Amino acid sequence: MSLINNNKEAITKGTALTVAKQLVVKRLKALEERTRAYQRVLLYGEPKVGKSGIAMDCRTEEELKDTELYILDFDNGCEPTWRANWDSDPTIKILNPIFRDTEGYPDLDETILIAEAYISIVKEALNEGKKIKFIFDGADRWKDICFLAVNEDKRSTNTKFLPLLWGKRNKVYDDLMDKVLSLDCDVYVITHMKDVYENINNPNPTGRKADVGRNTFAGINQEIEVSKAMLPNKTTFYAKVKSSKTNPSITGKQYTILTVENGNVTWVSMSELQDGSL
Repeated sequence: MSLINNNKEAITKGTALTVAKQLVVKRLKALEERTRAYQRVLLYGEPKVGKSGIAMDCRTEEELKDTELYILDFDNGCEPTWRANWDSDPTIKILNPIFRDTEGYPDLDETILIAEAYISIVKEALNEGKKIKFIFDGADRWKDICFLAVNEDKRSTNTKFLPLLWGKRNKVYDDLMDKVLSLDCDVYVITHMKDVYENINNPNPTGRKADVGRNTFAGINQEIEVSKAMLPNKTTFYAKVKSSKTNPSITGKQYTILTVENGNVTWVSMSELQDGSL
């Protein structure tokens, strides 16, 4: 909403204050009418452990009838699952926004434009009263693309920049992520893991953590670490709740999501993820 009139002329300070008050009342009313806080879930883990599958299974049986799932898929992780396990369900709408130039390299400006257009379509649908859940798949891939904000040579592998330039990359990354996390619906962010180092003088990693921007964590209410364990004839996939602002009692709970044993596949949904009680 912009505090200007339909003729694009500046309005008086008093009128602007009146409009702002109306907006405040509208937002307060919407908050009061909402039955729960929107989920802001971060799912992270190593590749091929079921992160996208868990996120795509975020709707209850009732919501499958009237709630659409929009996926901004930087990682191309959702289409195979959508086709193999969801029979290309038309209520699941997947877009990879990466635009490539004639040489095949990502074009940052065009990619941002496409991603923002997709988010704008979702916002318009929400404003029309449609029920939607939103997935951002590939937060780490988006962060990698944002290197183009500080490095004009698209072939360069240099990642050593002055702190000021890192801030420029982070700004581009955060701007898009903020638009996603501000949507009036449940949002699920998917990313991989990255090495953690004690300091710049120690080249050996001391651990692993979710690969997202620092400010992304501030907008997250629930964290789920996804992993798998492999035996000769059995592979089990787990989802462990690492934290939850909305339901602290669930912290530490581990779910067995998927079991593949001797060719038999068993999938168990996370009911708390689906009904919003996570």
